Amino acid sequence: MFRPQDVTQFTRAQPFKPFRIHQTDGQTFDVHHPDMAIVALRDVVVGTVDDRRRDIATRVTHVSLVHIVRIELLEPATPGTSAG
Repeated sequence: MFRPQDVTQFTRAQPFKPFRIHQTDGQTFDVHHPDMAIVALRDVVVGTVDDRRRDIATRVTHVSLVHIVRIELLEPATPGTSAG
């Protein structure tokens, strides 16, 4: 099981690096900005953005820490490609 401090290592990294949260059910959540993940004692609130407005969440999802199986760093977007 992931602990809150395990996730905050990713959200507070300097410089910040985008990451992906993997759940037990196979769902994934990408975090492209540290403000889009709020870590609590039992879950992480992940903000989802769309391409039109990448600075404001269009919805949020509560991801239980007990269902996080891994967190991986995302490759940085290269110029001319779209970040998803």
